[in-house]
Amino acid sequence: MTPIAFHLGPLAIYWYGICMALAFLAGFGMASYLAPKRELARDAVGDLLTWAILGGLVGARLLFVLENLGDYTDSPLRILNIREGGLVFYGGFILATLVVAWRARVKKLAPWAVADVLAVALPLGHSIGRIGCYLHGCCHGFPYHGACAAHYATDDSFYFPIQLVASAGNLAIAAVMFALFRRPSLRGRLFPLYMMAYAFARFCTEFARGDYPSRPGGLTPAQWVCFLVFPAGILLWRYTGRLQARKGTPTAA
Repeated sequence: MTPIAFHLGPLAIYWYGICMALAFLAGFGMASYLAPKRELARDAVGDLLTWAILGGLVGARLLFVLENLGDYTDSPLRILNIREGGLVFYGGFILATLVVAWRARVKKLAPWAVADVLAVALPLGHSIGRIGCYLHGCCHGFPYHGACAAHYATDDSFYFPIQLVASAGNLAIAAVMFALFRRPSLRGRLFPLYMMAYAFARFCTEFARGDYPSRPGGLTPAQWVCFLVFPAGILLWRYTGRLQARKGTPTAA
């Protein structure tokens, strides 16, 4: 398996970049479909997703560079080359969430309506992005020579395809969020459910990761972040529940 899909003259087109583009398109399509169901205009969702993509890319790349700073000291321009991979989901998740919250406030959009839509669109796009990781060879699993082992020509190694497991997990979360989207009692409360579901799934799959030379406290950096995201989801779930009880109506309005 090679990370390069094809060449356009001297320009190498990477599978990672292709999958990122498909992930954004899938997320945008899902968000555009769901937006009217939460009384949101499609053009408003387009504006939010544009900002979310920009914030997500910057945050994901920034955290990756900070985690691997020694790899970029001699060639800092490589920081801008995301076609070769190098994005950390939680970095993008945190910055994109902050940017979207700011933009929703500027546009005077119902924040929990926006959050409901993103709770479905985000894991859908993420599931496709993980396929990009698999094809590229990043975020790989432990050394493995059994069935479905991933073989990468770049280092002639075989790894457990944990990226595909993570992709399936994200797709399952997206499917569950999509099913729950129609429940009136959960209007405005899907995003904290997504946070908890993803944190739990990510914590479990990280045990099969094989690309961390060291694990502080026996856990990966992402697992430590899960210890923040999961309880944050619980607190947000309780907060949205209080909002719903106070208004006596769905919190998306």
